[in-house]
Amino acid sequence: MADSETPVLKLQVANARPEDSGRGLAHIPRSMMAALGLAEGDVIEIVGKSLTPARAVAPYPEDEGLDLLRIDGLQRANAGVGSGDFVEVRKVESKPATRVVFAPAQQNLRLQGSSQALKRTFFKRPLTQGDVVATAG
Repeated sequence: MADSETPVLKLQVANARPEDSGRGLAHIPRSMMAALGLAEGDVIEIVGKSLTPARAVAPYPEDEGLDLLRIDGLQRANAGVGSGDFVEVRKVESKPATRVVFAPAQQNLRLQGSSQALKRTFFKRPLTQGDVVATAG
């Protein structure tokens, strides 16, 4: 997704607050947002053992000045990292999906619900092929 001209920064991963779980947000330091040329809501790529996108948002007040990337458990799993690991972060350009296919994350599960509810849940949410997502908060 990113090109060779895109700045890349390293940040240490920490847990996001429970109320941010499943929202696709990444809380990053304001200084890092400035260094990457990010505005709040821009899409970043988080690179650990795998990569996953997220929307960059301001840090929690208690994290001001700390070089932390706060993401939820699904994002950590999608990036193949745990709390305390270091990841690369870079700005990327996102493209609207033309087709999205959801499948159960485990065998013997059946997905139920309306396509409109899924659209509302994932509208403007950055995703990449193979990401595991939660359909409810």
